[in-house]
Amino acid sequence: MISLEAILLLGSGLVTTRALNFEFLWPMVDSLGRTLIFDTIFLLAFLLYILLGRRGQKTARTRFWLVATVCLWTMTILVTRQWQNRSSTVEPYPIQDGAVQTEAAAKFLLQGINPYQADYQPTRFGYFPSPAGRDHPNVAWTHYAYAPGNVLLAVPIVWLKKLGSTVDVSLIYCLALIAAVVILVTRIKDWNYRTRLVLLTLGNPYLWFYPVAGFNDVVFVLGLIGAAAAISSRRWTIAGLAFAAALFTKQTAWLTIPLWIWWLWRLYRQANPVAKTGPRRALWVSAVATVVAYAPFVLWNARAFYDDAIRYVSGAIPWSYPIAGSTMLQWLRVGRLIPSEWSMLPHTLIMLAVAAPTLWLTGRWISSRPTSSQWLLGCGVVIFTTMLFNRFFLENYIAALYLLFVAVYALHQTEQQRPA
Repeated sequence: MISLEAILLLGSGLVTTRALNFEFLWPMVDSLGRTLIFDTIFLLAFLLYILLGRRGQKTARTRFWLVATVCLWTMTILVTRQWQNRSSTVEPYPIQDGAVQTEAAAKFLLQGINPYQADYQPTRFGYFPSPAGRDHPNVAWTHYAYAPGNVLLAVPIVWLKKLGSTVDVSLIYCLALIAAVVILVTRIKDWNYRTRLVLLTLGNPYLWFYPVAGFNDVVFVLGLIGAAAAISSRRWTIAGLAFAAALFTKQTAWLTIPLWIWWLWRLYRQANPVAKTGPRRALWVSAVATVVAYAPFVLWNARAFYDDAIRYVSGAIPWSYPIAGSTMLQWLRVGRLIPSEWSMLPHTLIMLAVAAPTLWLTGRWISSRPTSSQWLLGCGVVIFTTMLFNRFFLENYIAALYLLFVAVYALHQTEQQRPA
């Protein structure tokens, strides 16, 4: 009988090649020959997967490495092709605008200029017009929207480019995705489940398109996954550092702070006297690491940091973010209760009103079953429901949540494999 993993492999190959045929990943592949390569590789991999036939631990392990190799090869070819295109064009449109700004922010940092005070119009980021139209100056030219961790992650990329490399920050994001998958795969002992997990992540073009395109959401998800996995293994210091890394790379992760404190408190209450030091250590490590990481940027210019990393991101500054994506505010536009996507609304109050009962509900989940998978599921639910009432809820956020929920599935499988 054909296995679920074989069907997922075939589906992954078909979806990937069709996406390339429809230029979903333009201009990564711009000829029939390059497209046929991916068709051929996936079809041959599927045939080989079927011909391996006999079930067993050794065969399942061989199948896993076959699938992992094909998925990594595909991702590597596409990202290197994208680097070549980006390095050969003056206007950096084949990459997400935030990635271009992040590289510029890293250059400013190396020059001793505060990235939250800098003017980005003279940089390559100046090629990106305002989403409100060319009649409006781009508010993003004088605001950096991302957390400081992204700037530091881009510093090695700036150094590599000075040496003549064509890489960009998408390398960091692709490595973060691979690292998240490795963490989850190594925690599952069943080789068939491992294969399934790889196909749901590295074999899924919907997921890896965004890191390749320069979206940074996968980095904070890696931090949350690392924290959950480390707690599961009782590696408290690593868990605290991983959670601090999530907070340092994306403001979205700030929504999970109450759940983190509540989860560690429940683990502390349930632990025996000897084991109580673990949750306390994870909490203090995450708190101290976060303060130490943010302190230089806040002390450098607290007003500029607040204006960019909080006010601008929240959409409180006019002409910064339109109402876009799958947010519920779109229904108010459809019903013409909001005249324009640029209308200013108290959406932050709406988000807080939604987040409060969601935090209470997920807190009850964690109290009844304080496992790593339950905490990570609570984080995903809080982020999902809160972002649903934000000014924007774009595809890259949904892809990040998809990876988070796949991680919940993987950690739950791990918890079922071992005694309580």
